[in-house]
Amino acid sequence: MTAAPPNRPGRPRDSRRDEEILTAVLRLLADTSYSELTIAAIARSAGVGKPTLYLRWTSKAAVVADAVVRVMSADPFPDLGDVRSDLVSGLREMIHLFAATAAGRVLPGLVADLHDDPALLAAFQERYFQPRRRSVRAALERGVARGELDAGIDHELAVDMLVGPVYYGLLSRGEKVDISPDDLVAAVLRAWRP
Repeated sequence: MTAAPPNRPGRPRDSRRDEEILTAVLRLLADTSYSELTIAAIARSAGVGKPTLYLRWTSKAAVVADAVVRVMSADPFPDLGDVRSDLVSGLREMIHLFAATAAGRVLPGLVADLHDDPALLAAFQERYFQPRRRSVRAALERGVARGELDAGIDHELAVDMLVGPVYYGLLSRGEKVDISPDDLVAAVLRAWRP
């Protein structure tokens, strides 16, 4: 989501500065809400000027989106040897990250802002949501390969059944996502037992 730098002569862009800025964003979000966060505060915290930020990102939503992608695991559904363990572990990790990290807390406000910028929303979906969907799908495919799930499983519906309630809980109740990963996984296993 980092904006492409303009083709200008002069000093090359320092990628370490990007990391410093993203670290400053996460540090600020630990103590403030997404709506209260400002470009000026980010610049001050990172020790850069606002033009430096705008050379890299087009908006507050763009820089926060990059910070969120940086912190949240893109592959939260590990291969633990059986589909139930893979799915429960992945859902627990998602819920933990939403509840325990600033990146998780800002997701509702960020996603709302991203809807005002279709290109930025598409980039965030590609970098944030799609890798997580692929991780769930990979866990389901391992379950099919091990004979734990029916080969006719509707992968997209199963992914939605697993992560949809987690995201809905986050968006509707904030950081208090009190959904049972065991119950969600049990519903999918019941629906697609071989």
